[in-house]
Amino acid sequence: MNLLSAPRQPFVGLALAAAAGIIVADVLPYPSFALLIPLAMGALVISVWPSSIANYAFVGVGFFWMHIVHLTNSPGSQLLTRLGPSPDAISVIGTVISEPKVAPNGLASFLLHLESIELAEKHESTNAELLVRWRGHPEFGDELKLFGVVDAIAAPRNPGEFDMRSYLRRRDIHQSLLVRYPEDGLLVRHGGGNPILRAAQKSRRWMQAALCRGLEESPDVQSLTGFTRGSSIHAYSNTIQASWFHVFSPLMQNELRAQYNYTEFNVLPNQLGSVGLDIPGFGNFGNQIFIPNFTIMRRPDVADNFIRIFGHHTVKFGGELRQIRLYTDRQGGITYTFSGINNFLANSLQSTQFLGDLSAPSPFFNNSTGQAFARQAYYIGYAQDEWKIKPNVTLSYGLRYEYYSPLKEANNRQIYFDINTGTLRDSSGDPYHTKKNNFGPRLALTWSPNPKGTGWFGGGKTVLRGGVGIFYGPGQTEDQIQPIESDRVSSTLSNVTNAFPANIAAIVANFIANPNNRSYQPRAYDRAKPGQPAPSPREPSAADLSPDRDVGEPASRPEPRGEEGRAAAPFMHVEGED
Repeated sequence: MNLLSAPRQPFVGLALAAAAGIIVADVLPYPSFALLIPLAMGALVISVWPSSIANYAFVGVGFFWMHIVHLTNSPGSQLLTRLGPSPDAISVIGTVISEPKVAPNGLASFLLHLESIELAEKHESTNAELLVRWRGHPEFGDELKLFGVVDAIAAPRNPGEFDMRSYLRRRDIHQSLLVRYPEDGLLVRHGGGNPILRAAQKSRRWMQAALCRGLEESPDVQSLTGFTRGSSIHAYSNTIQASWFHVFSPLMQNELRAQYNYTEFNVLPNQLGSVGLDIPGFGNFGNQIFIPNFTIMRRPDVADNFIRIFGHHTVKFGGELRQIRLYTDRQGGITYTFSGINNFLANSLQSTQFLGDLSAPSPFFNNSTGQAFARQAYYIGYAQDEWKIKPNVTLSYGLRYEYYSPLKEANNRQIYFDINTGTLRDSSGDPYHTKKNNFGPRLALTWSPNPKGTGWFGGGKTVLRGGVGIFYGPGQTEDQIQPIESDRVSSTLSNVTNAFPANIAAIVANFIANPNNRSYQPRAYDRAKPGQPAPSPREPSAADLSPDRDVGEPASRPEPRGEEGRAAAPFMHVEGED
């Protein structure tokens, strides 16, 4: 493209001239009133001899002058001139205009828009802003009366540190106020400021508190955690799906759907093959004893949905058969625990914990080897009717049935612990009784008020929906698979001396040779509790009882909790009945 023949862009040149004037004003400040004479002369020259260069010069000088005025005659600059560069005690009244940030030392930092200041027993009004630090509990929009020491904002002390002073100066904030004690501040009025910003900040704080609820508030900062103690998740999921939609007539149609999901979910340590080393109060190093884990899930699924319309009724019914196939190998390791650094230097162990691989020779089932193969099935059926009572009123009601078979190992390689007798029971049976009467009724109503009218609720602009139902779920896979994962050597030796490194072969041999004297904690199920339905994470909608259309999930992802109940080591409470 020939630049000489390109169309002229006069506003681009004007914008560049204005930007240049602002930049020069930042770098080379000059007394503002002295520029009035060049500006007046430039305006006169342009009016007599108009030219592009004169226009650009006039715009550049004009923006230079306006920016200088902003920098030198703004409320913040006037307050800086009034108070001077040295620290001074001052009382202020103002409104919090930013969300306070609380530091670990308890100081809350925020911006304060001033209404008045009191200096040397003189009250003065001002519209300036200050950066305030106070050991109080202010909120956005609070009107405060504070007494403290005002001083210049400190420059950055380290290379690469964010220059807060330059950032605040561009906002016309040149000084900070340090209020050392909580009693030096007084809340004058609460609930001011922009109501939208105040509501948004409260919503964010509530969400942050909800997400952090239950997390450790006081971590052991005196202990080191080695990089090798960490882990990473490698997940892969792929789904193929086919469906056949057939229209018998405008009032009758059917959908047949089949899908196959393949998922890999592996948890790998940062360093393979290392042992675990725990020294309370000093550090935790090496691998965790419960990883790496390797899991493959294959899930075929077939579902059918039939729809028939009878006047104002739309009847739907169908069913789904889902097969769960899990191939898993949980590899173990060994962890040495010392009670302190001195015991570590003296090689005096507190305990040694060894956990074998799930694919290693089984100590319970004639040394059988290989990864575990777990199976489970979902059987689901439903029927529902959508009754259009009026053009603006629809009633949906129906019934859904769900049955989830217990998760079992294909070769019965699972450990069932009987909590009543304290012994292992027959592994060929079911780990728990599952409910077979999982009937979930659903009811919902949809109403559009005044569909032919006008206004906020008229003309079909508003639809109100409400529903109720009973929901069931298969339970959490991580809980159900525990009896299968218990088919391996697990031993803890306590109060041992000079046992580093441990003789793993001797630990395994001792575990196998002493079946009635093992420090072993398999998971167990209490089969005596009656089952209760539990809420499902699916959105409860009685207007849709058809089989779920999810396309696969990791094997360790929590699923809806149903009759299986809660897990608690070493026993797991299971609600269920025949």
